[in-house]
Amino acid sequence: MDKIVTASIQVLPIDKNSTALKAIDKAIEVIQSSGIRYMVCPMETVVEGDIETIQIVFNKAIRDALQISDELMVHCKWHISASRNLPMADKLEKYR
Repeated sequence: MDKIVTASIQVLPIDKNSTALKAIDKAIEVIQSSGIRYMVCPMETVVEGDIETIQIVFNKAIRDALQISDELMVHCKWHISASRNLPMADKLEKYR
């Protein structure tokens, strides 16, 4: 499927050590360096692209975050259509 989809990821470190929040920064850094369109929000990071690329980026973000934090809760949401593109801009248009 080559349609543009929108997805979000929230990485929540479970560790109680002082460096655990750096895992969130690492996950965002992976997304930022991936080349896909993204928006960092207060509770999650939203991305758009094709499903396969986003899955690769999310997997890397999780793996890299686990290098810093021993345990994570990860929440992902996907908005997918087989027939049309679903870019972030369409969702935000009426609010701008």
